[in-house]
Amino acid sequence: MTTYAKFSHSLLTFLFISLLFFTFCSKRPDQPEQVIIAQVADRAISLDEFIKRSEYTIRPPYARGDHYIHKKIVLNSIIAEKLMAIEGGEDNELAARPEFQRYIQGRREQAMRKWLFHNEGTKKIKLSDAQVANAYRWAGRTYDVAYFTVATKDQADSVSALFNDPSVSFADVFSDIGGEGELPTREVKWQREGSDAIMDALYSDSLRIGQVIGPVKVEENVYTAIKILGWTESVAISEEQIRLRLNDVKERLARTNALKIYTEFVQDVMRGKEVEFDERTFYKVVDIVKPFYVISEEDKRATLNAQFWQEEDTTRINYEAMANDFEDIKDWPMLTIEGETWTVERLRNEIGRHPLVFRNRNLTDQNFAKNFMLAVVDLIRDTYLTEEAYKRGYDKVNVIEQYTNMFRDQALALYHQQDYLRSQGCELNFNKDYMKIIDDYLNSYVDSLQAKYSDRIFIDTDILENVELTRIDMFVLEKNVPYPTAVPNFPILTTDNRLDYGQLMQKQD
Repeated sequence: MTTYAKFSHSLLTFLFISLLFFTFCSKRPDQPEQVIIAQVADRAISLDEFIKRSEYTIRPPYARGDHYIHKKIVLNSIIAEKLMAIEGGEDNELAARPEFQRYIQGRREQAMRKWLFHNEGTKKIKLSDAQVANAYRWAGRTYDVAYFTVATKDQADSVSALFNDPSVSFADVFSDIGGEGELPTREVKWQREGSDAIMDALYSDSLRIGQVIGPVKVEENVYTAIKILGWTESVAISEEQIRLRLNDVKERLARTNALKIYTEFVQDVMRGKEVEFDERTFYKVVDIVKPFYVISEEDKRATLNAQFWQEEDTTRINYEAMANDFEDIKDWPMLTIEGETWTVERLRNEIGRHPLVFRNRNLTDQNFAKNFMLAVVDLIRDTYLTEEAYKRGYDKVNVIEQYTNMFRDQALALYHQQDYLRSQGCELNFNKDYMKIIDDYLNSYVDSLQAKYSDRIFIDTDILENVELTRIDMFVLEKNVPYPTAVPNFPILTTDNRLDYGQLMQKQD
């Protein structure tokens, strides 16, 4: 007789939902307007893509400035990526791989869920003047804090009890719970992306130096205690400073309020749905996947502290190797929901396009099974949200297409670049010798592609001249999503700073 471990809808109801969302400006809800800076055959390069490929990842030294010459190099690089993707085509080994196809589908569906968040969360918020004014009052503060993090509710309760004893210092409590070395400290700014629970605790009321906050529940099994060491106050004086701060305050408030509204929407979607895991299969799968996720004690300590600030865990999982280990049990029943049975193979394919996201990244041998179960439940939730997004036709929304094509073209271009360099007998290591490879091989090849496709390339130089880029290196990661990298790496393909090809884009009346 088959036994089941049964988990009720309550697990689905209280899921931690922390989806970053794209901010799209749109006159028509389902098809937002886009500003196109260049057209390369059937590939459009939006101003949004140009800026994000410049600002959300690290540019090489030859394109890192904010001068017009650097903007031309950036645009030429993105155009070169599109040209190589077109030249290489999709009739190749990479494009034929099921793993690649699932990856691109997963990228598309992640963007669709963000668009769903936009429509069911962001668009429905209404901020009051009082909310904005109260948040604006404290937004100029930069706090210096000491902090530590514990992993269980029992530990958090013990810490709270210790804080009630005035003879016990914050540092003493840190030592009592097994803290090693110096008490961690850091600076906290309103503008910094972090836990909304922590930001609410620090920026919703007046605090005093020496005040202890928490432990605050950041997420499941992550509790953080904070001591205020001091702060500096930055006063917005000029009209521009006031405008920027006000916009920043509204943006954070909008996000947190949108999340609350969207959580209610998700609960409605998942209401009445019950997941049943086959116990034998579940623990067999746990044994297979656990080595891919449970990390060393040293890495766990770093990850636990990072969870307070919601920094991205950059651990990379070899999903292909994991999938191979499933082969002998692929037909076993893994779970049932709404009368439908998911086999292990179904789960494997779902993970292939939706890598698991663990709410608690402090994974151990002891807690892994529970956290794996919750990650699978989160994946199931996202399949229902994705289904809802497909019903609404979000896969056809232009910004979704743009996002998907950005990652597809980057991968196809990289594959073609490697194929071209092999055909030229290049044996140099790209990571070490990329400048020599560009000078000796890629610049001339990109020039030839510019000439070949020149009559199919259109560029809006007015937009290019007016766009502003920073000189700040950033690498933007999204939090609590299957694919955290916000944009592909900068295309290191050419140092060409001339626009001596293509045609001027015609202005629309």
